[in-house]
Amino acid sequence: WLGARFLSAYEQEAVPGLGFLFNTLVLMFSLMRHVTGKTLLQWLQEDDDERMKQHLGNLREEFEKLMGLMPKEEVEKIEEIKVKVRDGTEIPVRLTFPKKTNTTTTNETKEDVSSFPSSPRPSLAFYCHGGAFAVLSPRAMDYFTCEASNAMHAVIVAPYYRLAPEHKFPTAHEDCLDALAAVVELFRERDEGSEKSHLS
Repeated sequence: WLGARFLSAYEQEAVPGLGFLFNTLVLMFSLMRHVTGKTLLQWLQEDDDERMKQHLGNLREEFEKLMGLMPKEEVEKIEEIKVKVRDGTEIPVRLTFPKKTNTTTTNETKEDVSSFPSSPRPSLAFYCHGGAFAVLSPRAMDYFTCEASNAMHAVIVAPYYRLAPEHKFPTAHEDCLDALAAVVELFRERDEGSEKSHLS
């Protein structure tokens, strides 16, 4: 987000033919001008900067492509469900199920949870992906969640929390907390009457 914002500012302030170094100085003077009139944080968070939005979108796409190149372990299956958060919005949640013994295929669906891997039942682990709340997604982190799921014999729960700067603090944090509560309740309902629970 900051990189996209500064790149946008550079493009706005740059003078053709003056070169990168001189235009960087021009940008620094521009930042000083902004600070004298309003706080730097307010300037960085301006919502009407279309250049910044375009750069941020491109940055997100490139990160997704780059992370998608990472090799990932085979797991039993990957599913996505939707949960409702406190403002009524539904956000997707990605569930990664650990590989069964002698299982060699990975199935990815977008259907509701239909079954759990065979005994012993896996635990439930909640994971909020990195990216400074501005980039990346649970899908981009499949290489990590698949490995973690198999290593811990756990269902990895990763919410698609809403990203900044479109959704400002504390939206992402609240999305994560609400998704955790919703998924815990879902698994608790499915564990009723079972001798073993996913929750610990």
